[in-house]
This record gives sequence, structure tokens and C-alpha cells, in this order.
Amino acid sequence: MNLDYSQDFPYKERIYLNNASTSRMPRPSIASMNDFLVKYNELGPDSEASDNYVRERLANLRKEISGLIKCRPEEVVLTQSVTDGINFVANGLKLAPNSNIVIRGSNHEHPANHYPWVRAGQRVELRNLPINETGYFEPNVFADTIDKNTGLVSLSHALFNTGAIVPVEEIGKILSEKNIPYFVDAAQTIGCISDVDVNKINCNFMSFNGSKWLCGPMGMGIFFAEKIQAN
Repeated sequence: MNLDYSQDFPYKERIYLNNASTSRMPRPSIASMNDFLVKYNELGPDSEASDNYVRERLANLRKEISGLIKCRPEEVVLTQSVTDGINFVANGLKLAPNSNIVIRGSNHEHPANHYPWVRAGQRVELRNLPINETGYFEPNVFADTIDKNTGLVSLSHALFNTGAIVPVEEIGKILSEKNIPYFVDAAQTIGCISDVDVNKINCNFMSFNGSKWLCGPMGMGIFFAEKIQAN
């Protein structure tokens, strides 16, 4: 069955194509946000009833997001941006002084997924992955870049400037076999590519936002952090 959602995105006399930056919100989403504010106000801001209402809505949201990327709800952290999630890892991951971090480099990487690692490179070695003119690389080239001292690999799932799709599942397989932590910036793929599964990718961390292909509000970021089982 073909579904026409065009009337949910009214835009008179123009065609909007800038979804890779910020998408327009559909009318049902705007209505839902309005309904939330009305309900919250009716219950009484900062009341026990409104607190329970917000907790319920947050739990539902985490459940929806976990279903989207195939993780557990408790592994979903709500942030303000993609950069928040990147900074959590770049600033919080403890690495030995002789460790190295592997990234793509600045030519084809979004600044948000580049500068936090440059700063982390003040503490450990920062390695730039060899890439071609489109920002792409082959898995065998990647395998030659990492070593026993690699403490983290951070890659974008899709490049913001060329649209190249990185073989994140193949990279994840290589890293999981070597037990190397793996961060994926999925800002340009969640909501655009139908099947983004953190289990298939084998990533430990993932960051994306709601205002691009998910057509959500500005100021909404999502950070996935794999929950490690205690022994």
C-alpha cells in the first residue's frame, strides 16, 4: 500500500531538500508536542502528577529509540546534540598513554566528529585513516591502520559532504574480534537508512539527533552506550 505523507509537510511554492542539515517537522509531531505541553500544564508544572507523566513519556521515548537501533532502553541517553554524545566518549574514555585513536581525518569528516578527537589526541596518538577523494576506504586499508595499542575507532556512518556510506558492519567485525571500542556517528543515516542495528554494527557507542532524517525538534540528541555486564 502506497502512503502519501506529503500533506504532513506543507511547504507552499517551494521544494525543501536540506534534510541532511535540518528536516521540517510533520504536522502530527508538532501536534504531539503541543499536546504534551498542554497536558503538562494541566497537571501542574513541578507537581508529582506532571513528574510521573514526564517519566512515562521519557520511558516510552527510550523504548521507541531502542526499537529503532535494536538496543536496550537503558542504553539510550537523551542529549542536546550529536556532539554531546561524541564529547561524552572523547572526554570520558580512559586510555593508556601509549594508546592511539583512529579517525578519518578532517577532509571528509564533520567537524563535530573531528575536533573532539583532535583534543583527545593531546593525550594519546591520533591516527588519520587513509582515504580516497570521496572519503571512502577499503576494510583492508583500515585493518592495516589499527594495532594492539588502538584504544578507540571513531567513524561516521555516512559522510555529510559526499554521501559515501562507510562499511560500518565490516569494520565492527574487525574491531569486535580485537576487542577495540568503536564509536559511530550516525547523524546522516538514522531515519534515512532503514536498517541501522547496533548489534550488526558491533559498535559500543553511537550518536545521532532527532532534527535530521527523523524529522524531530531541534535540540534533541540521542546517545547509545553499550551496557557492560558486571562479572
